[in-house]
Amino acid sequence: NASDLWITGDNGTLKRSTNLGVSWEDIQVNTNLNINSIFFTQNNFGWLAVDSGKIYFSSDGGNSWDEKISITTKNLYSVFFINDLIGWFFGDSLTIMNTADGGETWSLQNSGLSLTVGRFMSSFFTDQNKGWATVGTSELSSGLLRTTDGGHNWALDNTISGTRPKSVFFINDQI
Repeated sequence: NASDLWITGDNGTLKRSTNLGVSWEDIQVNTNLNINSIFFTQNNFGWLAVDSGKIYFSSDGGNSWDEKISITTKNLYSVFFINDLIGWFFGDSLTIMNTADGGETWSLQNSGLSLTVGRFMSSFFTDQNKGWATVGTSELSSGLLRTTDGGHNWALDNTISGTRPKSVFFINDQI
């Protein structure tokens, strides 16, 4: 819904406003872990990226949430779906998980970085092939990774010194 706003937070916090932020309601999710990111597809399928590798899914626009099977225990910080079936989760230790069947199965994707530690904070895809993700590490101050093949291969697009980027957004794939 175009007038819905969502806030995620620590200790299982999930809030929704249906009136552009005039008032907020608590939405129950069966977790006390930090909810780090939320994403909805055009068909109101919702996804939550949660600490400890937990994934939650909603098929009713966020009214109810069910835990889905995950293949990691690493904290997840970002989620992005290009449609109801194809999506990615990003997190600690350079974790990238991909699904092509709406979260029924997951596969790990390699970041392509030869680093021992790192954290993905944000991701954005313009289509099922082209995507970007922000990464911060102790060995590389921070950077922007890019894929042109749906996440099978990632390359360091740019290093950004002096900051750790928290979010990435593109208007279209020409930028």
